[in-house]
Amino acid sequence: MKNDNYNAVEHYMAMVDDLYMRGEYLEGKNLLMEILEMEPVYGRAHSYLGWYYFAQMSDHEKALLHYELALKYDADFAGTHYNYVNLLFSMGRYEEMENAAFKAMTVSGVEKSDMYNEVGRSREMRSLYKKAIDAYKEAFRHCMDNDSMEVIKSNLDRAKMKHRMFEGWTAMFV
Repeated sequence: MKNDNYNAVEHYMAMVDDLYMRGEYLEGKNLLMEILEMEPVYGRAHSYLGWYYFAQMSDHEKALLHYELALKYDADFAGTHYNYVNLLFSMGRYEEMENAAFKAMTVSGVEKSDMYNEVGRSREMRSLYKKAIDAYKEAFRHCMDNDSMEVIKSNLDRAKMKHRMFEGWTAMFV
């Protein structure tokens, strides 16, 4: 990116942050489109557009496109990984979500505990309760935040209950 464009893009991104914080999402989205006209490969702009289409417009396909472009052009931006994993969960693409969570664990700024928790949710949704329990335990092991630990503990307890409940159920039909 040329130095002039870099300065303009960074200035515009600061404006987008401000617009988003004030709830002026459409204006922020329009500014992001201007940024991408200047720099089509600016990953963070694609990440913000992914969030806009996911959180504000519920357009999962457009969100997916922009998150994938964001990961292609700026794989080190931690926020993209969190949002991409959440999008895949919302789309019911649990195996892809699990793979994305493991990949995200290698990125600076991404908490392993968060991603192991997401792996657990992915496995739980596929009725892989024992594997979900293992993932939640790993999330707990890596967690240093008390509030997050409560969420993980709740998820772990739920998965254990399902495992107990359905372990006997499936054995009856085998």
